[in-house]
Amino acid sequence: MRMVCDSNQQGRAEGASSNQPCQRSKLRQMALGLCLALSIFGGTSGGAHANAIVVSHDINTLASFVAGGQEDTFAVNVADFLTTGSTTKNLLLFESNPGDGTRNFAPGVLAALTNAGFSVTVTSNYATPFSAFDALFVAQDFPTVGFLNNTSLISYVDGGGSVYLAGGVGPSAAGEAAGWSAFLNHYGLAFVSAGYNGINNVAITSSHPIFFGITALGSGNGQSILDLGTNFNAQIVQFAGTQGVYAVVSVPEPTTAILFSAGLLALAGVGRRRVAQGGGANQTPRPRT
Repeated sequence: MRMVCDSNQQGRAEGASSNQPCQRSKLRQMALGLCLALSIFGGTSGGAHANAIVVSHDINTLASFVAGGQEDTFAVNVADFLTTGSTTKNLLLFESNPGDGTRNFAPGVLAALTNAGFSVTVTSNYATPFSAFDALFVAQDFPTVGFLNNTSLISYVDGGGSVYLAGGVGPSAAGEAAGWSAFLNHYGLAFVSAGYNGINNVAITSSHPIFFGITALGSGNGQSILDLGTNFNAQIVQFAGTQGVYAVVSVPEPTTAILFSAGLLALAGVGRRRVAQGGGANQTPRPRT
């Protein structure tokens, strides 16, 4: 026997009872459809800014002693990725140690970003407010070790901002990993704390958009990245051997998250209605003849 839904039975008491499982099935399907539609609509409507995080193993990549043409292109690719959907493209770059060719932003990098249409603000003051910017480029402060407030950084990203975070600043891998741990762990990543990786050049094999037009990126004793496996939207996008050297997190923009939650609540409401109506588990389905 196979249960079927028959709208003609809804006028009879016994017909309505036997038809309840089908009605609930339809409601569940509608709620699931609502979840999907809301999440898709929320993520694609109105040119919404798609916030994200890019993690690099090494600050040296964009600094004067290392950066060349491919590193300049990489900086622009990252900025494009982080500001997808944004019309203002305002960047705030926290410079770890101005004048230090291993921990500054190379003039070529800054010129490439400006020429690509970005509004670029560079500061070495880690107390600079950043909520008004579309994206941040940051690494640990040096030589006085300091970090952006991790809680504020999480609020910034969850509120629609994007971040490029570089490791490998020194002098302590353990201290650097700990300094960014609350932020990175929140999104399913971590810096390796046992030591720096000694990698000076990374051959690029990934097809991720941040690597368009790039075959290799320079570095200097960076800090490898771990995927903790706690966030489906976090992934290592480039390895050097077994070492994770570049990672990306796609963060659902606030409207999408709210709308998707609304769909889930609608689905939960269907489940509660089923319990309130007795679940229909003992109802005998009407055989199809």
